[in-house]
Amino acid sequence: MPYKCEICGKGFRFKTSMYGHKRIHTGEKPYTCGLCSKSFSYEKIKDLYNVGMTHKCEKCPREFKHKSSLRIHDRTHNNEKPFKCDVCGTRFTQKGNLKKHVNKKHPNVESNRVQGQ
Repeated sequence: MPYKCEICGKGFRFKTSMYGHKRIHTGEKPYTCGLCSKSFSYEKIKDLYNVGMTHKCEKCPREFKHKSSLRIHDRTHNNEKPFKCDVCGTRFTQKGNLKKHVNKKHPNVESNRVQGQ
């Protein structure tokens, strides 16, 4: 194989295949779903993800593959932010966004409990 991943040594026939593979190591996800902003390492996977999206938002044109994703999205229309930072009081629609906030804005605070649902 003419192209080799310098991280793990896996070989590839095509340079583009090697570049796509390297995203596994870097975590890069350059392809984004136009409906839900989910990111993917490969364009083909993104295209497959969009197939069969059935849960439509009644308040905007967005569609979702999972009903739970639609429920989370609906919070943006209702300004519902059930997750609160114990340190500064900032509120978030998703628990994951609160965790990112705490790690970025309050990295040295020892005990950060995540409040909310």
